[in-house]
Amino acid sequence: GLAIPLVVSISTGLSARNGLLVRKRLALESARKLDWVLFDKTGTLTK
Repeated sequence: GLAIPLVVSISTGLSARNGLLVRKRLALESARKLDWVLFDKTGTLTK
């Protein structure tokens, strides 16, 4: 259907407007299962 691509498109656009670059959609979907996210002192999140 059209619902899933539409939701992905809207959420990716909202993320970009708020400074979040989504490079891998499936990784973002998996991230909803996380309990904690740690950042370094500059706020950068990398591999």
